Amino acid sequence: MPFKCFIAALAISVPITAMGQEKDRGPADTVAPADTMAPAENPPQILVAASVTETGNLVLVQYQTIYIGMKGYCYNHRSLREVSLEGVKIYTVRGEAVSIEMARDRIGGKDTPILCSAWRARLPDFYAGLFSPESLHFVFPKKSPEWKTIQDPGASVR
Repeated sequence: MPFKCFIAALAISVPITAMGQEKDRGPADTVAPADTMAPAENPPQILVAASVTETGNLVLVQYQTIYIGMKGYCYNHRSLREVSLEGVKIYTVRGEAVSIEMARDRIGGKDTPILCSAWRARLPDFYAGLFSPESLHFVFPKKSPEWKTIQDPGASVR
């Protein structure tokens, strides 16, 4: 019977609160201003670019866990993967358009963190404030490349 009483009390109290009666709010109950809340969309991916090729491909750095023998020895092997930049728009975090040639010069053959978004999504201000204004943001027309998580050395082989 106590369960039925609880449901009845809940049903009565919800409409009263919903009708506009003020509720006491402590500091933990306050709602953050909209400009400090994460947008309701996927955040950009942070990837590492090694270069932009002359043929217009983005060269991404990735690591793969390599296991040797049965004693559990492993290491993370660096490999490179090329991704086509066909249809991709490149911007700075500030939103300024960047050509493929300018991106090639900025990356300059050294490992450089970049941002990638899918489905032509612009970079929300919430995330833009976390990065240097000169950081590069690659906006892919469809799915963007993703970082392949390095395997935990204690986990079984995937």
